[in-house]
Amino acid sequence: MAITLPAAPENFYSPSLNELKNVLLAKNGSSIGRIALLTSAPSSMGSTLWQEVGVAWNSNENNTGANRGTFVIGHTDIGAITGPVVGPTEGGGETGYKIQFGEIKDIPVFINGSGISTATVVGIALVEGVDNFAMGAYTNVRYIIKVADLVVTDGKKITLPAFEITMNYSEIDTGL
Repeated sequence: MAITLPAAPENFYSPSLNELKNVLLAKNGSSIGRIALLTSAPSSMGSTLWQEVGVAWNSNENNTGANRGTFVIGHTDIGAITGPVVGPTEGGGETGYKIQFGEIKDIPVFINGSGISTATVVGIALVEGVDNFAMGAYTNVRYIIKVADLVVTDGKKITLPAFEITMNYSEIDTGL
């Protein structure tokens, strides 16, 4: 079997997945990594990112405004992460690697405190542990995942099912 280019050995992706896993599980002061429910995609991946999707240990479930990202309507500590493990084989025959996140239960939703308002979650952010929101930066946002539109209600708790992040070595490019 021929290699489909671009391609890379296992040691190309494993360090990236391990770094993501380690940074999210690392204890930083009082905090570990968090998952944040987002109502909108960030406007950029630069300097405004923290103000839109950031959460810190001192951001509680009823925070809005200056102590939690403007697109965040729920957040909690990251659960279990396993891997990297061998992932699926893509169309070109190259095997990828993945890290797996366990189910994350009881994520409190706070929209406006009414108990009846609804909002649509369009993504989740994986954020490394930061104790104080004012000390966070866009570099603390490690990964953003698009999710199928999920309608949530203020004051309720939701559970995210287990999910994974997969990186494959290559893709077939039929446009060449």
